[in-house]
Amino acid sequence: MKTKEVATFRQTYKNYDKQCHFEGLKLAVMYDEKDTVKQYGAKWDKDAKIWWMPADRITQEVHASVGTVRDWLNDHKMIVGQYGKFNENDYTLNLFHSGNNHEYTEYILEGHKDSPTFKVQFFYNQDVAKFVATGMGDLPTEYFTIEDGRKRWDVLIGVGYERKALTNTGDMLQ
Repeated sequence: MKTKEVATFRQTYKNYDKQCHFEGLKLAVMYDEKDTVKQYGAKWDKDAKIWWMPADRITQEVHASVGTVRDWLNDHKMIVGQYGKFNENDYTLNLFHSGNNHEYTEYILEGHKDSPTFKVQFFYNQDVAKFVATGMGDLPTEYFTIEDGRKRWDVLIGVGYERKALTNTGDMLQ
């Protein structure tokens, strides 16, 4: 993010307390803050041109008066959202199974007859997008950050997929 984008982002910042289900958290960092976030473990993604904090660093204590790295990042209005590849393990796979108590919005994307249909679930409260391919055998379920899920959606629409019946079938959070 450029300086002006970071400043605008911070004007409406709300603390980011969602569990990290990916490699880490994407950050909004000003140039003069880069050395400090690096000190706490942040990494620079040169291709995406963004700073991100690895998931294993988020809960580490910074200082007794500050709290964790996440606390410090929230205090400085830096957390944009989830970053990187999905942390696929038994816990996360079960967590995003459709029978669990998570609210999601579901869509169906259909392509031509020789392509899979996708059941797409957006778990907005967790910043996770889930793409389940159906109708073409055993294709893997894909998990994306919300931002990357929107990009995946746009690519599918761009190659001719169409949105079908919108349903709100998600279980409500309790």
